[in-house]
Amino acid sequence: MNLDSNLNSVALIGFDITQGPVLKWKKSFKANNVIDIDQFFTNFYVMFRSGNDFKPKAIIFDDFQVVAFPDQMELLCVFLNNKINKEDFEKLKTIAEKEKENHGKSEQFKSESDEIKEKLIDLLKKEKSSIKKLKKHFSMSYWTIRRYLVDLEDEGKVERNTENREHLWYAD
Repeated sequence: MNLDSNLNSVALIGFDITQGPVLKWKKSFKANNVIDIDQFFTNFYVMFRSGNDFKPKAIIFDDFQVVAFPDQMELLCVFLNNKINKEDFEKLKTIAEKEKENHGKSEQFKSESDEIKEKLIDLLKKEKSSIKKLKKHFSMSYWTIRRYLVDLEDEGKVERNTENREHLWYAD
């Protein structure tokens, strides 16, 4: 099989705590794509990342094949026009990792949860606040804001004190 002629596109699918699977970037090598990645990236993430010990490395469809390379919460997918053999699998991995390196340096992806955490830190640097007070700045539930604050506390980015029976959060 000629790998170059069958290579259609590459995409990196990440996972955001609030949005679920997110398409971080994609690159097409052909004018006519075998699949609309924008529409189906969530499906591919679930196909390759769900399950316990049985996770596929490649899935063959009638018109195309997807080969996936998981890395922590991310999934690097290579879309091919035809089926692939084992010898070409390692070549694909090299191509996919090279594309990941190129995109990793050029674009920095910020998830919605990262932006929320940054905003929380900025607010808490200005003034100690309770969750009730922080809720005025976000259209989220009390418990969602608390979850972000606890995550930030675990990361060492915010702290809390109890004053007059109220938890006040702050960042230095």
